[in-house]
Amino acid sequence: MFAYNPFKAQLIKNKVPEDGLTSAYRCGNLIDLCTGPHLPSADRVKGIKVTKNSSAYWLGNKNNDDLQRLYAITFPKQSQLDEYLKQQ
Repeated sequence: MFAYNPFKAQLIKNKVPEDGLTSAYRCGNLIDLCTGPHLPSADRVKGIKVTKNSSAYWLGNKNNDDLQRLYAITFPKQSQLDEYLKQQ
């Protein structure tokens, strides 16, 4: 399922024992490895703000690919996000 994605394939190869199992979940069109979805549906998010971004080496190794890491905060209502940002 993740053969097209070298990052996911490497995680599976290195972290899942040979006879072990892992799971995937779907949220809309996204299928990913994870311990489970953080939301039952992404359509519940109405307010989102990227709070920080940074560059990171894959698996923390400078010889690996450089990736983009995003940090964000979400709320079920835009007004809640606006209030949070006002308080910050």
